[in-house]
Amino acid sequence: MATKVKLQLVDALQLPLDDHTVTVDVFSMDNTIHFQAIVPVTNDPNVTISLEDCPPGTYRFQLWPTNYQMIQFFLSLQPDRTVVRDQPCVFPVDPQQVINIGAPPFGNLPQKLQDFLNRARIKAEDGSIVPDTDPAPPVGDDLYSTLPPLLKAALLNLFLKSSNTTLPDGSTCFDHLNVLREQDQDRLYVTVDLALFQQSAVSPKLHSVDFSLHKGILGYTVFSSFKTFDAAGNLQLTFSRKNGDLLVDMDIDEAQGLGHAFEVVRNVFTGLTNPYTIREILVGSQGLKPLYTFVFPEKKFATVAAAAAGAGAGKKGSKAVGGRRK
Repeated sequence: MATKVKLQLVDALQLPLDDHTVTVDVFSMDNTIHFQAIVPVTNDPNVTISLEDCPPGTYRFQLWPTNYQMIQFFLSLQPDRTVVRDQPCVFPVDPQQVINIGAPPFGNLPQKLQDFLNRARIKAEDGSIVPDTDPAPPVGDDLYSTLPPLLKAALLNLFLKSSNTTLPDGSTCFDHLNVLREQDQDRLYVTVDLALFQQSAVSPKLHSVDFSLHKGILGYTVFSSFKTFDAAGNLQLTFSRKNGDLLVDMDIDEAQGLGHAFEVVRNVFTGLTNPYTIREILVGSQGLKPLYTFVFPEKKFATVAAAAAGAGAGKKGSKAVGGRRK
């Protein structure tokens, strides 16, 4: 007798995966029983997996795509029954598989972001500071078009989050940004007006946090920091000053954000915060609509993988795949 399991495989935006195949491993709780199915990815996110001679019990499912991170969940199965998982299987991206991003051209960016880039004073190629004596730093489209994918993704993430973080006076954090002076993979350094600090200090959406690990630049001295109360994807504003002028170090905290938003077993990326992971957290945890898409390596082996999977004919709207007992 066959046990059928119906799943829906989607990305963080609830869209079909941009991938080749998904390997589905099904384990009994004592690991003595193991089924495996290879599911070809198509534009239809609905799949049906058939498990022959599956004893009743609770099983651990591990789903392994190529371009996304592995997720894990548990289901109770019964022989000769069909189990439909209520919620979709949502896969956050694997940052290591992203080779580029699909970002809007400069002219299609929100006007506030265009104006911000037109005031910038950094070097596009590496985000380093342009000396005040430099008469012609790249700005606007010249700056934006030469940003590498990671820096462009970080810029778009920070604009998205800061422009959706409102302050007590009705403005957003982004409204108070003046001149971009430096950009790293995980943060922006921007001159700001005093109102941003004043509003952050009294905002019920932010709280004071330690700033001892934040660096000062351009002779500014760090003196205060605030962070939003989000469960994941916190916006942090760290302020420094020099001769009455204010600079903010703006970043988004990754922390254990993927674990709050997705069923990932672990975050595959370690080290410096990756903006592609931040994008997924903002989408999955806060419901924000990203300003760019991901570009993966060409799916050269999709046809071969689909043939090897042995996909059978299923009901309309789903793919039926047989799971072999290992």
